Amino acid sequence: MEQWIEWISQNDTSLPSYIKSILSDDDGLTIISLDREKKNKVIIKFNGALYTYRYTAERCFLKTLDYLSKNYQSSFIHGTTLFKVKNSQYLDWFKKESYDVWNSEEFKHYVVYTQEDVIEVLSPYPPEIEVKNIVKASE
Repeated sequence: MEQWIEWISQNDTSLPSYIKSILSDDDGLTIISLDREKKNKVIIKFNGALYTYRYTAERCFLKTLDYLSKNYQSSFIHGTTLFKVKNSQYLDWFKKESYDVWNSEEFKHYVVYTQEDVIEVLSPYPPEIEVKNIVKASE
């Protein structure tokens, strides 16, 4: 059974709430989002080789949301947006699909959950999180 665990970077001061963009390139995966008050840009960067990630609209994540609501406090999914998943079904799929070529023990399942988006990443490295204050130019 999957176990969802709140995960927050040690330098995190603001949690992502709205995804602005997702960039997958030679440097890895970069997720740019805004916090709830739209005062800070939250940049989540998975550096290095990217093996697999998946994007799901939150409104299509119903089975997992049902599981979370039955097994965790109601505020769990709404109060935190960064998770690690143990006993991951996604990681099991990855192992089978790749014939376990990669040392899957090194991979962790990370989830960025926002009001509209769910981004799941399998990575051997935790993401770096940077929070930048958004300064609006005066008119």
